[in-house]
Amino acid sequence: MTLKEIFLIFSERVADIVLYKRAAKATAKKELLQLNQYAEKLKENPAPKESSSSLDAMYYIDPKTGSWEKYGFRESSLEDREKLVVFQKNKQYCWLLAEAYEEFEDYLEATYAHLGYKDISSWIMSDFGNISIADLVGKDYAWYLDRAKNKRDTPQSILTRLRELYPQLVDLEIKNRLDVNLKLAIELIAHLRHYIVHRGGLVTSRDAFLESVLKKCGFWNNGKYHEDYEAFIYRFFGTGEYENVISILEIRIHPEIPLDIQLDPFDELTRYLVGYASLVYDIASGKA
Repeated sequence: MTLKEIFLIFSERVADIVLYKRAAKATAKKELLQLNQYAEKLKENPAPKESSSSLDAMYYIDPKTGSWEKYGFRESSLEDREKLVVFQKNKQYCWLLAEAYEEFEDYLEATYAHLGYKDISSWIMSDFGNISIADLVGKDYAWYLDRAKNKRDTPQSILTRLRELYPQLVDLEIKNRLDVNLKLAIELIAHLRHYIVHRGGLVTSRDAFLESVLKKCGFWNNGKYHEDYEAFIYRFFGTGEYENVISILEIRIHPEIPLDIQLDPFDELTRYLVGYASLVYDIASGKA
C-alpha cells in the first residue's frame, strides 16, 4: 500500500462521515420545522394545547419473574421536544467527530507502518519489539502495521516521531494558511474525542480541560499561555449552564440579515484532521 493510497482511504472515510453529519443536520431541521408548524397551529387553535405534550414510558423485563417493569417515564412539552432534537443532533455530531478522529489515528498508524516498512531507520528501536535487525528481513507491511498499532502512547508517539523525522512539519503546524496552530487543533480534537466517548461530552471544568490540552501540547508555561488558545478551545463548548458541555452545532452569524449564514464547528474540526493528514502525506512522500 502506498502513502497516496493510505491518504485516499482516510479522506474517503472522513467524507462518508461528513455525509452522515449532513444527513443528521437535515433530519433535525425537518423535525424542528414540524414542531414549529405544530406550535403555530396551537396559536390559531389553542384547544389541543393541554394534550400537546409527549408521554414516554420505558420498561425492562425482570430476569427473575419475566414481568414487565417500568423504570422511566417522561412527559415532554413542545419546548422540551425541541431541546431534545437539538441535544440529539449535537450528540450525533460529537460521535461522528470521535469517529473521524479514530480514522485519523488509523491513518497515522498506517502511514508510520509504511515508513518503517520502506526504511527501518524511520523507526526507533523500541518500535520493533523483541526482534533482531536480521529477523526483519522478509517482514511484510502487515507486520509493520501491527507493530505500529501496538506502539506505546499512540498516536502521540507517532506524531512525536514524525516531527523528529520532518522538521518542516513542525514549521507548518505553526505557520500555515489556516492561521491555526495545528498541533493545538489536533490535540484539542483528541481531548474532545476522549470526553465524548468516556463522558458523553461532559467535562468537569472547561478550565481544567484547557489546562490539560495546553500541557499536552507544551503550551501551558505555568499557566501563562497565548490568550488566543483559550478563545479557540472554548468555541467548542456551550454557554451559560452548558459551558462544560462539548457543543459543535452550527452557529448562525449576522442574524440581522435574512441569509442563514453559519459557522460550522464540526466541519472546521474535520478539515483540520484532513488538512493535517495531507501535510503528513505531502512531506513524507517528498511532495512538500
